[in-house]
Amino acid sequence: MTTALSNEWYFSLMDDTISITTVKEPSGGWKAVAIRSNDEERDALISSEPCDSIQKAFESLHAKSAEATAVYIKTNGYGQLPSYKKSEDLSDDDTASVMSGSEHSAATSVALSTWESSDEELVTPASSSKPDSASSKSSKKNRKRGKTQKNRKYESETDDELADDGPIRQAINPVRHPAGRAVARPAPQTAGWTGPPQPPPPMYRPGAMPVLQPPPPRPSMASGPSGPPTPAAQVPPPPGFRPMGPGVNPRLFDTRITINWLHHSEQRIFESCRASIRALQDTTVAYVRGHMDAFDNVTPLDHSPTKIWTLRANIKRAFFGSEAYDMSGYRGDDLTKLFNVLGKNDIPRFEIEVDYVRPPSPGHAMTPGNASSMQ
Repeated sequence: MTTALSNEWYFSLMDDTISITTVKEPSGGWKAVAIRSNDEERDALISSEPCDSIQKAFESLHAKSAEATAVYIKTNGYGQLPSYKKSEDLSDDDTASVMSGSEHSAATSVALSTWESSDEELVTPASSSKPDSASSKSSKKNRKRGKTQKNRKYESETDDELADDGPIRQAINPVRHPAGRAVARPAPQTAGWTGPPQPPPPMYRPGAMPVLQPPPPRPSMASGPSGPPTPAAQVPPPPGFRPMGPGVNPRLFDTRITINWLHHSEQRIFESCRASIRALQDTTVAYVRGHMDAFDNVTPLDHSPTKIWTLRANIKRAFFGSEAYDMSGYRGDDLTKLFNVLGKNDIPRFEIEVDYVRPPSPGHAMTPGNASSMQ
């Protein structure tokens, strides 16, 4: 048990806590499960096979943890997974925190709060003399105190100006930057200013206001003789189309897929796709639509648009090495953990069943569950 704990600590983050618990199934079998927990969540890391006794369950868990440790050493060496990292830009007082790993979703806020609480306790290198350290620490405190007083003075002046020019300020909506960082603006004009009027801030100039694009035209549904289609008309995407957001670059995994098209035949393909249920379904349906001639018993009716766009795919089983897993009852979508942990020794294989979706009756409203199964 101690050896299994050491193995799981080896490929976990330094901030994770590893514990082992035993589970007795209704059938009478024993399982040993390694639980990984931190301040935010808790999940199962590795589980043993169902065994007849607790001792065999521990041995099975030890064997699996040893295999995972070997894969980690082969991939990453003997280095330890890092935890929080802090960085500071001397030309700006902004702070940033970076954490390696995807198990902590609120790492940025935690690291920032930790940085702010320890900002006044920074120590200079050991080669510096004591007077230099004291002067450096004192100058940093003075700079921080002066910046705080400047911000308070600026906020007070801004509040007074908003109170005087409330209706005018409300008529102009300032441009908000999506980065979340406050945009610096020049100090407002005070009441005792006797010189020439100052120019308005850059964000209030007409040239800097965002230009709203007109919405795309919608096709008219009115009855009557239809004219020639205009170039601006847009054709809606097919039901199985799932657009990706800008800048999204997901990781692709090599995958073996066994396609069983009901009432036709079976095909085995090798593809690269994202580690998710929807990506596997989209890849499978796209292959069937583009390679119908590779299957048996395909008729001209199968090539019609009314049949092509009603194809759906259901994942039945997943194979990682020699182990098979039933996926028919899986309700999640993200399979990244399975690919990273179980798919390192061998390329995973999925058995996917393809069939047509019966179109709903005119009086039947499509439910969200039916809509999600359309490809």
